[in-house]
This record gives sequence, structure tokens and C-alpha cells, in this order.
Amino acid sequence: MSLRLGRGWGVAAAWVILILVVGGAVFADTLAPYDPLEQSLRNRLQPVSWQANGDWRHPLGTDQLGRDILSRTMHGARLSLAVGCIAVVIAGTLGVMLGLVAGFYRGVLDRLLMRLADIQLGMPFMLLAVLIIAIFGASVRNLVVVLAVGGWVIYARVVRVQVLSLRERSFVESARALGASDLRIVAQHILPNVVPSVTVLASFAVAQNIVLESALSFLGLGAGPRTPSWGGMLADSRAYLATAWWLAAMPGAAIMLTVLSINTVGDWLRDTLDPQLRA
Repeated sequence: MSLRLGRGWGVAAAWVILILVVGGAVFADTLAPYDPLEQSLRNRLQPVSWQANGDWRHPLGTDQLGRDILSRTMHGARLSLAVGCIAVVIAGTLGVMLGLVAGFYRGVLDRLLMRLADIQLGMPFMLLAVLIIAIFGASVRNLVVVLAVGGWVIYARVVRVQVLSLRERSFVESARALGASDLRIVAQHILPNVVPSVTVLASFAVAQNIVLESALSFLGLGAGPRTPSWGGMLADSRAYLATAWWLAAMPGAAIMLTVLSINTVGDWLRDTLDPQLRA
């Protein structure tokens, strides 16, 4: 009982954090106290407000160019969440469609798609990302493409396995005996049964994409220096770790709390949508 109650509080805290992060990202233009690109060398490297010599006008301090850390963190959340969610939508849509086709029709197409998935899984993601971005250039669009290309495989493989089982079930055989078309069987009888698994996968994939976007931005393969990002803020803080700890701590804490909250909500969704775990 106490364990379940503790987990309930954890899920509630995760939802609160997610609401604050999403709200801060969506309304960053209104809520952020400063322009994230506004520089003021007079106010450079100001510590957090609760530390000696801190200024409450900059609660989380300023960076080496005098830019407000709080404002940049809020605008960075917009980029991370947008890239993570859009990439999941693209990868999930592509992966689910390919998984449905491969599992339902099997044969040569199934073997071809699964071998393609095996080849991609055998390639290190960062190597693939560097290759694509080196060819097409660093931009938000290319970042989304990289994450989508790297993420469709897991959806395709999970959906394919479920479809292979579902296509032999009695309700599918009954629909086929009544003359239902393949499209109707997939849309009305198979797809609704794979949606819960895809939803859980998507929730975890958003968290993974946030980490990958931050890593690519840290390596200089993200949206560019004029677009605030958590990974870019971490990259800028490398030379000041010994003298200005808040430059790395604030975006790092934002990444940690956001990813942890999304994973916690993903666990809750898995338990809620899986009838065996719910029982």
C-alpha cells in the first residue's frame, strides 16, 4: 500500500514537472524575463540569485555573454520538446505502417523490411547522425529527420510481432470470413490493439529524443548558435565548469528532470494500458 501510494505521488510530481516544462516552453515568449539572445557583458557570469553576489533579476544567473540562463532554459525547452515530439510522430507513423504491412502480408516484403531494420540497428546512431548532418547541414529540420530515421525501427518491429499474433485470432478470421477487406481488417481490428503499445513506446521515445537532441547540439550538430538549446548551453559551459557551475547545472537539471518525468509517465501509461499489469 505504501509503495503504491509513493508511486502515485511520484507520478503526480512527474505530471506537474511536465506541465511546467511544457507551459514554460509554449509561453516562453511571454513568461521569460529576457530575450534569450540579449547580451550584456556588464552582467556576465552572474551567479544564481541565492548565492553571494547573485541578482534576483537573473534567478538562475547569466552566462559568459550576460544572457539570462532562465530565459535561455525556457526557450531551450521549446526546441527540445518540439524536436522530440515531431520526430516521434514521424518515426511512429512510418514504423507503425511498415510494421502493419510486414506483419499482415509477411512474405518477401516482410523479410526485406526486417533485413533493412537489422542493417540500421547494426549502425551506431551517432555515426548515422553525423553522416546525415555532414551531408545536408545542421538545422532543426535535419535534426528531426535524423531522429525520425533512427527511431522507426523499434515501432516497426514491435508492431510486426503483435500483428503476426493478431492476424491469427478468431475475431480477425471472422471478419475475413464475412468478406471484410484487408484495409478494413487492419484499420478496425488490428490497429486498435497495437495502439497501447505504440503509445508507451512513443512516450519513452520522446525522452530518448530529448537526450539525443541535446547530445547532437552539444557536438555542434544541432540547430545552430542563434537558437537556444539545452545541449548548446552545455557546450558553451565547458570552459567555465570550475568558475561558473550554474552554466552547466541549469540546462543539465532541466534535461534530467524532463527525461525522468517523461519516463515516469511512460511507466504509468504502460501499467494503465496493459490489462495484465493493471490487474
